[in-house]
Amino acid sequence: MDACNYCGGHAIMGGVECPECVGSGMESYQSYLERTNQQSVVAVCTNCGRSEEVTVDQSAYNKWSLRQNTVQALFPDLSDDQREVLIGERGGFFICSVCWPEIMGDGDE
Repeated sequence: MDACNYCGGHAIMGGVECPECVGSGMESYQSYLERTNQQSVVAVCTNCGRSEEVTVDQSAYNKWSLRQNTVQALFPDLSDDQREVLIGERGGFFICSVCWPEIMGDGDE
Protein backbone atom coordinates (compact mmCIF):
# COMPACT_ATOMS: atom_id res chain seq x y z
CA MET A 1 0.00 0.00 0.00
CA ASP A 2 1.17 3.49 -0.82
CA ALA A 3 0.10 6.84 0.58
CA CYS A 4 -2.08 9.18 -1.46
CA ASN A 5 0.17 11.62 -3.32
CA TYR A 6 -2.28 14.44 -2.68
CA CYS A 7 -3.03 14.21 1.02
CA GLY A 8 -0.26 11.83 2.08
CA GLY A 9 -2.55 10.20 4.61
CA HIS A 10 -4.86 7.79 2.86
CA ALA A 11 -3.61 4.37 1.84
CA ILE A 12 -4.11 3.49 -1.82
CA MET A 13 -3.21 0.67 -4.18
CA GLY A 14 -2.14 1.92 -7.60
CA GLY A 15 -2.98 5.34 -8.96
CA VAL A 16 -1.85 8.54 -7.31
CA GLU A 17 -4.84 9.93 -5.40
CA CYS A 18 -7.20 8.30 -2.96
CA PRO A 19 -10.94 8.26 -3.69
CA GLU A 20 -11.57 10.32 -0.55
CA CYS A 21 -9.53 13.23 -1.92
CA VAL A 22 -10.86 13.03 -5.47
CA GLY A 23 -14.45 12.60 -4.28
CA SER A 24 -14.18 15.53 -1.89
CA GLY A 25 -13.45 17.98 -4.69
CA MET A 26 -9.81 18.44 -3.76
CA GLU A 27 -7.55 19.22 -6.68
CA SER A 28 -6.05 16.02 -8.09
CA TYR A 29 -2.32 15.46 -7.89
CA GLN A 30 -2.08 15.44 -11.68
CA SER A 31 -3.95 18.76 -11.92
CA TYR A 32 -1.63 20.25 -9.32
CA LEU A 33 1.45 19.14 -11.28
CA GLU A 34 0.07 20.59 -14.51
CA ARG A 35 -0.92 23.87 -12.86
CA THR A 36 2.49 24.31 -11.25
CA ASN A 37 4.47 23.15 -14.32
CA GLN A 38 5.98 20.20 -12.47
CA GLN A 39 6.76 16.61 -13.39
CA SER A 40 6.56 13.64 -11.04
CA VAL A 41 9.28 11.05 -11.67
CA VAL A 42 9.13 7.58 -10.11
CA ALA A 43 11.88 4.96 -10.20
CA VAL A 44 11.41 1.39 -8.97
CA CYS A 45 14.30 -0.36 -7.22
CA THR A 46 15.64 -3.22 -9.27
CA ASN A 47 16.60 -5.05 -6.07
CA CYS A 48 13.56 -4.76 -3.76
CA GLY A 49 10.78 -3.20 -5.85
CA ARG A 50 10.47 -0.13 -3.61
CA SER A 51 9.58 3.03 -5.50
CA GLU A 52 10.97 6.50 -4.90
CA GLU A 53 9.50 9.69 -6.31
CA VAL A 54 10.81 13.17 -6.96
CA THR A 55 8.89 16.18 -8.30
CA VAL A 56 10.82 18.53 -10.59
CA ASP A 57 10.30 21.52 -12.87
CA GLN A 58 8.72 20.32 -16.13
CA SER A 59 10.87 22.46 -18.46
CA ALA A 60 14.12 21.34 -16.77
CA TYR A 61 12.94 17.72 -16.97
CA ASN A 62 12.21 18.12 -20.68
CA LYS A 63 15.71 19.52 -21.29
CA TRP A 64 17.25 16.66 -19.32
CA SER A 65 15.15 14.05 -21.17
CA LEU A 66 16.42 15.47 -24.46
CA ARG A 67 19.98 15.30 -23.07
CA GLN A 68 20.48 19.05 -23.40
CA ASN A 69 22.40 19.24 -20.12
CA THR A 70 23.50 17.16 -17.14
CA VAL A 71 21.24 16.24 -14.25
CA GLN A 72 23.56 18.17 -11.91
CA ALA A 73 23.33 21.37 -13.99
CA LEU A 74 19.55 21.22 -14.48
CA PHE A 75 18.65 20.16 -10.92
CA PRO A 76 21.26 21.75 -8.61
CA ASP A 77 18.81 21.93 -5.68
CA LEU A 78 18.13 18.17 -5.64
CA SER A 79 20.08 15.84 -3.39
CA ASP A 80 22.28 13.13 -4.88
CA ASP A 81 19.62 10.54 -3.98
CA GLN A 82 16.90 12.57 -5.71
CA ARG A 83 19.02 12.92 -8.86
CA GLU A 84 19.57 9.14 -8.80
CA VAL A 85 15.79 8.72 -9.07
CA LEU A 86 15.86 10.73 -12.32
CA ILE A 87 18.83 8.80 -13.67
CA GLY A 88 17.33 5.45 -12.69
CA GLU A 89 13.93 6.22 -14.19
CA ARG A 90 15.44 7.24 -17.51
CA GLY A 91 17.99 4.41 -17.60
CA GLY A 92 15.64 1.66 -16.44
CA PHE A 93 17.94 0.52 -13.61
CA PHE A 94 17.61 1.95 -10.11
CA ILE A 95 18.85 0.98 -6.66
CA CYS A 96 16.92 2.71 -3.85
CA SER A 97 18.56 4.51 -0.95
CA VAL A 98 17.77 1.58 1.37
CA CYS A 99 19.37 -1.10 -0.85
CA TRP A 100 22.33 1.01 -2.04
CA PRO A 101 24.51 0.59 1.09
CA GLU A 102 23.65 -3.12 1.29
CA ILE A 103 24.72 -3.70 -2.31
CA MET A 104 27.54 -1.17 -2.75
CA GLY A 105 28.88 -0.99 0.79
CA ASP A 106 29.10 2.14 2.89
CA GLY A 107 31.99 3.68 0.93
CA ASP A 108 34.42 3.72 3.88
CA GLU A 109 36.48 0.82 2.61
